[in-house]
Amino acid sequence: MATVPPPNSRRFKELLQRRIAHQVQQRLFAPSMRLPGGGFKDASLSRLMGGWPRRLRPKVMEYLESVAVRVGGGRHASAFRPSLEAKLDATALDMLVTPEEAVMLDAALVGEARLHALHIKRLTDGTDLAKHFDALDGDVETKVCAAHHPSAPSIAS
Repeated sequence: MATVPPPNSRRFKELLQRRIAHQVQQRLFAPSMRLPGGGFKDASLSRLMGGWPRRLRPKVMEYLESVAVRVGGGRHASAFRPSLEAKLDATALDMLVTPEEAVMLDAALVGEARLHALHIKRLTDGTDLAKHFDALDGDVETKVCAAHHPSAPSIAS
């Protein structure tokens, strides 16, 4: 049975890179982006970012720059022209990330966002867990719910 990778773990980072590659490939080389004479339309950064949080923009940009060229405006251009050589075939695209891995990554990203909202930047060994737990408002039940329950309202950062 697979477990959700902890945020900032090697497994989390590797899965995130593969998921970003999968999504960028899907959006950049989508059938709707195909030009009649061959090739693909330029894509805007906002289209390629999709639902990724803004904090992941540098990671998306890093992969994007390996498969596309910025057009117009130089370094701050917001449109990208795909490189035909960088397009993965359907089999390679499917091998990047399985549906199960995508769900595990989504769960890890939710957990990472919740820790970020609680202002917990790095918690690797648990020694500061009691301090962070005590810093939360409310009784024990409220604290546990705020820190761990998926339906609990998140604390705005």
